[in-house]
Amino acid sequence: MIALGYNYAGLFCNSEKLRDKLIENSGYFGESLWEMPFDKSIEEGLKGAYSDIVNSTKQRYGGAIEAAEFLKYFVNEGVEWAHIDIAGVAEDKKIPSKSNQPYSSGFGVSTILNFFKNDIMDAWYN
Repeated sequence: MIALGYNYAGLFCNSEKLRDKLIENSGYFGESLWEMPFDKSIEEGLKGAYSDIVNSTKQRYGGAIEAAEFLKYFVNEGVEWAHIDIAGVAEDKKIPSKSNQPYSSGFGVSTILNFFKNDIMDAWYN
């Protein structure tokens, strides 16, 4: 959230083709995605002393990259995948509520549905 604020979600992706399709689909709805890097040094820090992997390092910064590196551990080699970090955009602070808590923004739902409709389903049926 410090780097991307409330208007961009971080996009971690191991495939240029998938990345481009997600960014294209997000543009239709004003759901801005910003490509973020993976970091080998954070990956190394996730190795556990008593387990194969831990879900958090002792670092204060780089939490979004850390989350992506953690998820990457569970994806088989050769599988195209993406992680969209919606921490900063998940709440809509412009909509007041009676409880004085922000409402969920629904960020990413339109992007993902459109991606599946236009890119996955079309490929499946053609």
